[in-house]
Amino acid sequence: MTSRILVALGAAAAIAIALIVAVPAGAREYGCPNSAAVNAITTDPAQAAILARDCAALMGSKETLEGTANLNWDVNTSMKLWDGVTILRRTARVTRLELQGRPLLNGTLPKELGKLSALEHLHLGGNALTGPIPSEYGNLSSLRDFSLSGASMRVTGCVPYALRAQGVTLYPRRLAFCA
Repeated sequence: MTSRILVALGAAAAIAIALIVAVPAGAREYGCPNSAAVNAITTDPAQAAILARDCAALMGSKETLEGTANLNWDVNTSMKLWDGVTILRRTARVTRLELQGRPLLNGTLPKELGKLSALEHLHLGGNALTGPIPSEYGNLSSLRDFSLSGASMRVTGCVPYALRAQGVTLYPRRLAFCA
């Protein structure tokens, strides 16, 4: 019966169903699947499912941080219009996050950002972020530069070693990779 349903739905729908089923147990979706945030960018079901995960990672980060009331991140607004977020149209993935002091963000570095596997540029300087650099940032396999520069940054610890192997550029230079 299941195979007949999938044949009737078509291959694209079957891929979307498979990707939706593959969402890890306990993962929060924040209303991202089938939202205006995602659907305004792509109509491809496979891309939409992956972009919905990026959306959920950003919404989870917003929930973790203080000072985000002025960020326009909302599932009713296209992600391509979100403050500091750049999405590569061809892949429908978040590739850049630039939140240097606009607005001033407080709190610990959100581990949810480690789920943005296509992220190439992560710029969080000029904020009042504290605490350790999450080990989840080691999952950022596309990252090229990582900036935490700013006078009010009180970040501790080291940058996951996996990022060193990728040749990630760190700002400020005093940041060190874990051994």
